[in-house]
This record gives sequence, structure tokens and C-alpha cells, in this order.
Amino acid sequence: VDAAGAAVAFRSILNSLAQLQQLSHIDVGSVQRAAVSMLMELPPLFARIMDALEVPVQLVAWVRVAGELLLAPLSLTGMVGGTDNTVTRRWVLRFCTRCVERCASALQPGGSEFPAWEVLSELSRIYEQRRVGGTADPDRAADCDAWCSTLEGVARMVSQHYPDQAREFALLASCTGSPLPSTLERLLLDAQGAGAGSPREGTSS
Repeated sequence: VDAAGAAVAFRSILNSLAQLQQLSHIDVGSVQRAAVSMLMELPPLFARIMDALEVPVQLVAWVRVAGELLLAPLSLTGMVGGTDNTVTRRWVLRFCTRCVERCASALQPGGSEFPAWEVLSELSRIYEQRRVGGTADPDRAADCDAWCSTLEGVARMVSQHYPDQAREFALLASCTGSPLPSTLERLLLDAQGAGAGSPREGTSS
């Protein structure tokens, strides 16, 4: 399974979990009991699915799911609205954040995915969104800020593990006339300097 397929699976399971959480609060005994039972069974299954995937595949998939959630907040939680939607979005985003951080700490050079490219692209998109004014919704703005902070830490790690991808990303941005924000440029320089003595990507077995 590649990152695109993993992202579809993750999104579907998260949507199921979010809906089950709502059903578990419905004041109908049989529905509530069934929802609680499924909430106990689904997370272990979800964990086994994630563990069966390569770490870079998981990382790229989680970055895509979180990015889609912030771009289109109803993509995962379309059945809820108002305050409940904000609560559910934040729960999903926290879940994505924990998974991204866990994957980043377990990364090793190599693999068929492009985690540095994905993380840096998402970070660049958020910086650009901020530059043009961001969102008028203070809750979404806070969520974007929290996600951006997570990505900045992860970007340093993936740039050290995948320096070639980081350099190619910076080069393409320069060639297309889309200069990187100064914050991202500094982050790339710091990460590449720190990773100068690290093994080059693709050399691990």
C-alpha cells in the first residue's frame, strides 16, 4: 500500500471513530452500547493496520490527512456542525499530530516515498496561507498554528534523513520563481548543516 491508499484508509477509519464517538453519547441504550463496543474494538485494528505499513508511508499519509482536514474541515467530519465540528476536528488533528511525530522519530533513510518533500510542501502551503491572510475563524487559525509548529519540528528531522529531497525541494521552489519563506529557508539550512555527517538517503538496507 502506498501513501495515497494509506491516507484513504486512515481518513475512513478516523471518520468512523468520530461518528462512533457521537453515537456513544446518544441517549438510546442499544445504540450507545453498540457504539461503545465498536470503539473498543476498532482502535486495536487501526493500530495493526498502521504497524503493517512502512514508516515513511505512514508519515506521508498522516501529513496528507491533516492537510486535507485543515483545507476542508468537513472532509472528515461532515456529519457534525458548529461547536461539535470544532471539537471533532481538533481531536482528529491531535491524533494526526501524535502519529506524525511518532513516525518522524522512527524514520530511517531510504524507501519509495518522499517524506521530506511532502512535509516541506505542506509547511510551505501553511506559510503561504498565513502570508495572504490565513483564516477569519480563530479556532481554525489556532489549529493551523499548532499543526505548523508540529511540521516545523518534523521538517528538521526529515530534512536530515533525506537531504537530497530537501535540496531538490528548495531548488524547484527557486526555479519556479516561488521563493521559500525566510523561516523555511533557515530551517532547511539548519537541518542540512546538522545532517551533514548523516548517511545519505538510499544507503540503508
